[in-house]
Amino acid sequence: MKSYISNILILLSLSSALFFGCSDQDKPENKAYSFFVAGHTYGKAGINNVGFHPPFKNKLDRIRDHHLMSFGVLTGDIVYEPTAQDWQEVDDDIAKLGIEVHIAPGNHEYRDPAMMAQRFEKTYYRFIQKNDLHIILDPNFDHWNISGDQLDFLKNTIKESFEKVDNIFVYFHQVLWWDSNNEFAHLRLNSKENRDPKLNFWKEVLPLFEHTNRPVFMFAGDVGGAGWSDACLFDQHKNIQLIASGMGKGQGDNFLIVEVDESKKVQINLIALNGDDENALGKLEDFCHIKKPTPKEEISITLAMDKIQYNGFPFKMSRKAMEGMKGEPDSIVEPKYECGPFSEDWQEVKFYQYFYGTMNFIVYEEKAEVQDLIFSSNEKIEIGGSVLDASMDIETVAKQLNIKLTEKHNRNIIEIIPEEGWDEYYYLKFKNGALHKFDRFEPC
Repeated sequence: MKSYISNILILLSLSSALFFGCSDQDKPENKAYSFFVAGHTYGKAGINNVGFHPPFKNKLDRIRDHHLMSFGVLTGDIVYEPTAQDWQEVDDDIAKLGIEVHIAPGNHEYRDPAMMAQRFEKTYYRFIQKNDLHIILDPNFDHWNISGDQLDFLKNTIKESFEKVDNIFVYFHQVLWWDSNNEFAHLRLNSKENRDPKLNFWKEVLPLFEHTNRPVFMFAGDVGGAGWSDACLFDQHKNIQLIASGMGKGQGDNFLIVEVDESKKVQINLIALNGDDENALGKLEDFCHIKKPTPKEEISITLAMDKIQYNGFPFKMSRKAMEGMKGEPDSIVEPKYECGPFSEDWQEVKFYQYFYGTMNFIVYEEKAEVQDLIFSSNEKIEIGGSVLDASMDIETVAKQLNIKLTEKHNRNIIEIIPEEGWDEYYYLKFKNGALHKFDRFEPC
């Protein structure tokens, strides 16, 4: 009788399990999830929006309603000015998402260190999401280097976790893999503000991830903020994807939605911010993979800047001299540079661009400097006693400047380095075989 009752109870238990299914505790964990990554979300350089860049703000509902959206990461330059009001506007936008949002701070956030300390207890840390390791880093501490306590934290985090996780995601603001002397030198960033010329990224940071034998995804956010920068960047380095994404310049504005499926395969979607088709930019690895040029030796000369003249005037002259030579400009604009020697924020001086046909000047206080010049049939400049014009090819110009050309040289540009040691560079650029443009560059 007891055996009969026991059998009945077993049958009832099996029937119950089949009817009601397994309990939540018995179900395997769903390892799929999604998150977004967005860089330079304050938007166009020099513009103080109310909260996020407006086209990105228009996508907040799209983000919130995305399947399995679990959290987001903002990769720096979230506020144009780190005032209490600007931060509150950002907080209000974040609240609309209804999910946790992590912040990898940028140089704009650090313009008020006291506000940073008030808002953030820590700016580098780790978290685990469904067996994936996520690491927020802060290169602002040491001029783009990951060093000291932060480097120790990173080493310990990887050592303790990499064998237990499926994927590793890393977030920071600055494009740490860029260097003027490596294969990424041609990439155009928003800013190089506070950058140490010698970084430890390639020698100390990246090798930590190379040795994990795990898929690694690194995200930076300091691109796409203005016309001078690339909208996004992508490159594959061994087991590591190097990705930068940003917004503000208009054309190519974007952010990323990352989808991790149950098998732990990662899909990164490039979301266009402008227009009706969010897939208009295509795949990340296609649109953002900038073709690396075949390495060529740059042609450069060092020259005292008083050896460069335009119409008999030095390239740095008085405002009165400029107006006496050129007259009334065709137009005057405020460039609103985010950083550098012509940044109003940095120098606390008003700067203007005076446009005259195919050339323009930077004007401030009572000074004027030639910024760039496109050579027309009647435009000439004098460099080191040699008169150069649009009829000359690079061989002729090189001969005039006593430069010996070889087959290894890049024949599209000649760099002029100021003998005075100024942190600026001048370029003679050639197009269709002829001298086309005089240009200058001031790093941030």
